[in-house]
Amino acid sequence: MSHRLFSPSAKLLRIGLTALLLLYAFSLKAEVRQYIREYRYHADDYDTRFTSRIRAIDGVKQSLLEELGTYVRSIIHVTEKNDGTKSVTHDYVNLTAGILATKILDERWDHAVYYVKAQIEVDPDEITNAIDSLKNDVRLEQALRQSQQDLAEARQTIERLQQKMKQQTQTASLARLNEDYVRAAQNLEVEYHYQHAINDIIHGRFDKAYAQLHALAEKGYPRAQAKLGHMHERGMGMPVDYDKAA
Repeated sequence: MSHRLFSPSAKLLRIGLTALLLLYAFSLKAEVRQYIREYRYHADDYDTRFTSRIRAIDGVKQSLLEELGTYVRSIIHVTEKNDGTKSVTHDYVNLTAGILATKILDERWDHAVYYVKAQIEVDPDEITNAIDSLKNDVRLEQALRQSQQDLAEARQTIERLQQKMKQQTQTASLARLNEDYVRAAQNLEVEYHYQHAINDIIHGRFDKAYAQLHALAEKGYPRAQAKLGHMHERGMGMPVDYDKAA
């Protein structure tokens, strides 16, 4: 009776082939990309640390979204091709890119310039999951679209108030404009947290989604309290509760 013996070189060859197959399989997985940007906001006389910080974060986030938009668009294109349909339109680029969490890597304030360095990580699987969730949940899609509109309006309000304050000389009128300016900055902050909350809901992080807005609502931000009410009313990541929504 003969026995087949494997030489050490044959065993090494098998190990090498297995490693190559694993490496090839790993390479097929879509690439996770990181985008890092810096932004400096030069404060005006009426800016505080808070408003300067919000403007700086908004600036760096817009810079990041402009760059990663092309990559997100390519992911959506692949999704359309694999799915065999054209039901996903490119306006989902802004919707899905906007909800990606921004990680602040560094920030500094010297009473004249607010510096922010931030990062967004783009996982194609996360983008695909977000697209599917928005397609299958009308409430989430409508909420996100409304938030995008509210975000744009907050930016327009800030720019408009900024111009008015530069032209205003009366102290009382300037104080009222400044109050509106701070409130608009708060609204900008709320919308970013609200969109991150929607992203948390998509990925089943319901407690974190609630916490995104609860902290701002506790500070007395009217927009945060309203958005939290919408989440209760629509059952976004929580049971429908009309009493808490009121």
